[in-house]
Amino acid sequence: MSYTLQAFVAPVERLSYLMAIGGSVIGLAQGFGLVPINEVFRVRNRLEWLALLEGEPGAAAEVEVIGRSASVNGAIAYVEAMFWGGDGTQASWIFDPRALGKGPRVTYDAINRALRQLGAERASALDEFEALGLGAHRDTEEWLPDGA
Repeated sequence: MSYTLQAFVAPVERLSYLMAIGGSVIGLAQGFGLVPINEVFRVRNRLEWLALLEGEPGAAAEVEVIGRSASVNGAIAYVEAMFWGGDGTQASWIFDPRALGKGPRVTYDAINRALRQLGAERASALDEFEALGLGAHRDTEEWLPDGA
């Protein structure tokens, strides 16, 4: 089985800029929201498919432009994951107007590390990813209703 995710994640109140440029906010646990980067959003905003994990050199430039603009209300995370048959990896990039960015992180736990930095709590779940419900869909497109 495969799993892919390309999205921005943050507490819901920080996601207004992404809504203004065509994103749809999907509510998650703990007051977080997810803005799935589906094909329509990618084309409209010149983002590449899995820019950090599979993109050409320079593909992350548009992610950075959008991430910096979107973080005016507080830190947000851009996340990517791609798994097939249990093998894969994750990437994340925290955009925080109060701190200098360190660039993207590509590691086995990149998304959990970003979610912790944004204040997500594991509680009784296996990790922050599970606690927020990010495993609810196996593909980014499935987060949005048909036609969104």
